[in-house]
Amino acid sequence: MKKIFSGKIRWLLVGVVLLAIAGGAAFYYTSSTKASTTAEETPVQTAAAFRGNIVLYANGTGTLAPANEVSFGFGVSGQVTELNVRIGDQVEAGQVIGQIDNADALAAYKQAQRTLDDLTTPASIAAAKQAVADAEVDIYNAKQDLEYLISSDVYYWELQVASAEETLEAAQTEGGSSPTAEQKQKIDDATKALHRAQTNLQAAQLRYINEYVPATFTYTVTDTEDADNDHNTEETYELVVAPSAAEIAAARATYELAIETHKEAQAYLDMLNGEALPENVPGSSLTSLVEAQTALQTAEENLKNTQLISPIRGTVTDLTASLGDYVGTDSVITVADLNQPYTIDTYFDAEDWTKVQAGYEAEIVFDLLPDDIFTGTVTMVYPVLDTSSGSSLVHAIIKLNDTIAANLPSGTSVAVDVIGGRAENAVLIPVEALHDIGTGKYTVFVMENNTPRLRVVEVGLLDITYAEIKSGVEAGEVVTTGIVETQQ
Repeated sequence: MKKIFSGKIRWLLVGVVLLAIAGGAAFYYTSSTKASTTAEETPVQTAAAFRGNIVLYANGTGTLAPANEVSFGFGVSGQVTELNVRIGDQVEAGQVIGQIDNADALAAYKQAQRTLDDLTTPASIAAAKQAVADAEVDIYNAKQDLEYLISSDVYYWELQVASAEETLEAAQTEGGSSPTAEQKQKIDDATKALHRAQTNLQAAQLRYINEYVPATFTYTVTDTEDADNDHNTEETYELVVAPSAAEIAAARATYELAIETHKEAQAYLDMLNGEALPENVPGSSLTSLVEAQTALQTAEENLKNTQLISPIRGTVTDLTASLGDYVGTDSVITVADLNQPYTIDTYFDAEDWTKVQAGYEAEIVFDLLPDDIFTGTVTMVYPVLDTSSGSSLVHAIIKLNDTIAANLPSGTSVAVDVIGGRAENAVLIPVEALHDIGTGKYTVFVMENNTPRLRVVEVGLLDITYAEIKSGVEAGEVVTTGIVETQQ
């Protein structure tokens, strides 16, 4: 993979190499002198810690990729009657760029529109308003009839019991199998309210039997009897005739029917006025209206499908249809968003996984612009290794930070360096000076009065040559890097 360095980095590395060479030469002379005077001591190699910059790179390759790319076709089959673009043309999102013969689809759309219009004329809306008003009157009359048969007192407490049952059921559902203290209190309150309503209903039913029925349904009856041929006798008495269970059940059913009829009439009127259909409201009139609306939506979608409409803004990069062709619903065109700043599709060796992360900086060189280095940012790293090429690779997307003067074609090859770490003006020592003692800890031998002393150091970034020392060694101090080989 191609390695990229800026001019500043090249000079930095040259400086590092020169320092290393100079330090090594000075040491070798010192070590040789030491060996000649003190033969019993083992000569060691040393190097001076210095301040410099260290940068970790992950080298990869890739291609210029569209920020977005879609391939699409017509929604229905037909003969192409209009095609407004060629490869290389720019299109906008929502732009109609092609058309197939739409005579049948247009006719179906107009018929569906007429059917819906017939159901939504001013006269239809006026009739729907009248139906709502009539249903409201029916509800009132049915309620009056029911209250007359069972008494207003019983009717009221029946409603209170039903409401209390709903409240208790809701509280129990909210509390579930392990209700909180607050939920338990709600359940307890609802239970007590239901008990009170049931008690009052029982009392109302007793008053109904003992007071309301005799007072409301007592009739005076005159019974005439033929005592003999010349004289008739009349007997008058009072008769209590309470409403039968069948009469009461019929009144309840009439009341419930009136309520449901009103719901349907109101829902139909709301739909005619453009409001959404409420749930669980059946009715033949509603069904007809819904079917007409659905038919119009379908016809409108079919008509729209005869057009080729770009879903994104971009450049036409592929076009397989021509004017007069008979096409199906397969893709016939590709539109790619090649707008700047460019997007780069890149791959790296698997061992660079930790060096390629979202948010990391990158340096990019296009093969078509080999003398220019551009900067970018890693915007996404795929969470699994890509093995499509037979190797395990890190797949990442990089976005250039700025636009560039050149308009490059999609697929242009690039070389990429992702900066996996950077330390500037850091204390650096050769990696040979480090001694790994496990669990991420290191030691070095530092020369003190010509004697190596062991120190524990905190290590930052590491490359193949140098290590960043965060603590334990200062710039200018000398560390050992190994044993000097002696001539026999």
